[in-house]
Amino acid sequence: MGLDAGAVGEWCARAFTGAPTVAARLPAGSGRAHGECTERALALRMGALVQQAPPYRALRGLQAVVPDGWADRMARRYASHAQLVPPFREKAADMRPTTYGWVDSLRERDLRKAFIALSSPPEPGPVEAVLSELIDRVRRYFTAHSRVGVIGGAETGLARLCLMLARFEAGVLPEADATVEQIHRSVPEDEVRELVGLVRKLPRALGARLGRPGTMRGVAEPVFVHGLAEGDLMIGDTLVAVSLGGAAEVARRLRHLVAHAWLDTGDLYGVRTVGVYLADSGALVTWPVTDLAARLLSGADPGAARAEFRALAEREIAAPRPVARADAALRHRRDCALVETTMPASGGRPRPGWSVTPNGPTCPSRDLAELAMPFCAGLPDGWRLDYSEDPYGTMPPHWEVVKGRQKYPSPGTDADGLALVHFFATVHESRSAPVKTEEPIRATPKKATVYGPEVWNTAFGAEWTYWDLWFSAVCVADHNGDWDELDASLFAKPANRDFAERMWSHLVDLRKRLTAVGRTAADLAGALATDRKTLTKARSKVKKGTGVRDKDHSPAMRDTPSQRHIVRAHFGSWDLYPVSPRPFYKRLSAAAPFDLEAPGWGVSALEKVSPLFDRLNELEDEHADDPPVLLAVRRAGLTAASLAFHRCDDSYGVLGDDASAAMLRFTCTDWRATGIDPTMFWRDVLEIFAVLADFGATYKHESELMANLGADRDRALLDAVVEDLRSSYIADRLDWFAKEVAKFRNSF
Repeated sequence: MGLDAGAVGEWCARAFTGAPTVAARLPAGSGRAHGECTERALALRMGALVQQAPPYRALRGLQAVVPDGWADRMARRYASHAQLVPPFREKAADMRPTTYGWVDSLRERDLRKAFIALSSPPEPGPVEAVLSELIDRVRRYFTAHSRVGVIGGAETGLARLCLMLARFEAGVLPEADATVEQIHRSVPEDEVRELVGLVRKLPRALGARLGRPGTMRGVAEPVFVHGLAEGDLMIGDTLVAVSLGGAAEVARRLRHLVAHAWLDTGDLYGVRTVGVYLADSGALVTWPVTDLAARLLSGADPGAARAEFRALAEREIAAPRPVARADAALRHRRDCALVETTMPASGGRPRPGWSVTPNGPTCPSRDLAELAMPFCAGLPDGWRLDYSEDPYGTMPPHWEVVKGRQKYPSPGTDADGLALVHFFATVHESRSAPVKTEEPIRATPKKATVYGPEVWNTAFGAEWTYWDLWFSAVCVADHNGDWDELDASLFAKPANRDFAERMWSHLVDLRKRLTAVGRTAADLAGALATDRKTLTKARSKVKKGTGVRDKDHSPAMRDTPSQRHIVRAHFGSWDLYPVSPRPFYKRLSAAAPFDLEAPGWGVSALEKVSPLFDRLNELEDEHADDPPVLLAVRRAGLTAASLAFHRCDDSYGVLGDDASAAMLRFTCTDWRATGIDPTMFWRDVLEIFAVLADFGATYKHESELMANLGADRDRALLDAVVEDLRSSYIADRLDWFAKEVAKFRNSF
């Protein structure tokens, strides 16, 4: 029969007796009776200082109300777990990354059930959908505001999330019909303030133990026996327990620490020192394991006690102890980043997207990009990950790894919508399956057509496309290598400003890349700058755009400044609102009879947009008494209206009337009562107003809109925000937008 939870500690209580020499080292008055929730929340915050990892115990607590496999899917969304290989991928919630390799915390789990849940997950129910969105938002918030080794910043927001996760660990589960916002707001404000105060004491106690920012210095929630012996955190070789309790509680924690160190029979964590962090006094008191054991045993032989304890544990504990997995060890990854961009489209306006740089794809949603990022970071040199969508709908979207002319599409995807594509790159790079050479095939009867985005050459430690060659050749041959002169020629008398902007965007990107490697256009083009055929094609592509289609654009041509500003205006500031507009936008998008984010233009607005605005009115009525939520609903309505403009032909003005009315209602919201940061709010409002002004939605309403928002109260602040926006627009050659934001500033 296995030991019950806490039996290890009870055995320690019988074996160890409190020693005065130990108590004497504790600060006077340290500890007090306190709820375990705050204590665990502080341990979670400290764990984030040594390692970015999923909230294992919280996922375990929530598993009671969601289907099997849900916790594993949530764990795989963390960068630390995204590249787990089978069979460990199927049980991601049980896998712990440590400085010494992976630790499997529960080897006897039924993998057959886990594999079924992975390959054919059930349709998510309402509770699962809410909890999935909640954990996704927790992950994003920690990614954005919590760095390993860094204390300070968004500590209030982090404290609220840590307290919420601690409640889940304790089995305090949300109501079945609770929304994400309701769960988030359920944490009492006094507890949040108290935890923030405790966190502020950490720098003095931990100091240099955290090491260099961004460097993993330990393990969060080390597991010694699954469900029976789990620690708070490892910092280097020190196992730390977090305590808000009194002297008796601290004495119990000391016995537990020694027991955990003794249970680490394989030396997986390398525990050499143990300590208690006394949260009230902000002090970390440590001992070598052998010294503390000797003091607690009051003269008894520590070696004999350790042997007796291990014998008891091996005989009584049925659950397997964790083991290291060399075949799933951590490996070095590149630093990748998510960038707001646009998706290529077969026709019409490109739609918003997210790009993973470097080595990564442009994805239609941030969720997909976040899932793809760890794969991009771990791909071998020269490989990249692409996300492909069939515009004709004959095959589902899929992922593929690409190197030169080699492409390996994924045969299928798991429940996350992301296939294990990195295996293909690894396999084809191995000696047993050598990669085909990338030398050009000289014996082919017909030379392949070149469109521009293809890789032309590898030089100076980087890959260069045909677009890079053509731009460099034109710059050298026609402008004496002067990029500024070529730049001026593109905008001299452009027949198509959209084309000129795309060319300029690539020019800027190419100059940056050449500067980074210390080279010039002449260095890159070489002798081809005087080659007649190369120059003829280069001039026709760069200057005239002959035969250039949307799919021929380079990433920089798709990710133009105007598209970046529009995407930012639509979605860029949502996570900074007290309540995110994102879930309400999803409901509005679902109510529209056409895809708001699809490429193309020309949908008739007459009667087509009424369901969208009917749903907006319903949501506003539903949340009329809750200013933060109402502000989020109405802000989502502005983005939905703008996207509808981008897709609709509003010849009858129906959409314009509805959009103008939605804007006026938005400005009547008591935004100051929500606690939103005024600088961020005004910047976001002016950006979306400028986009809507392009469709006439603000025409003759500028003064009313600004008056409703109380602009006269923030005149000095608005001047600074407008000038910052104008500078940004002018730098990106978006003079029209610069004039529009100035017009709003001058309207009151």
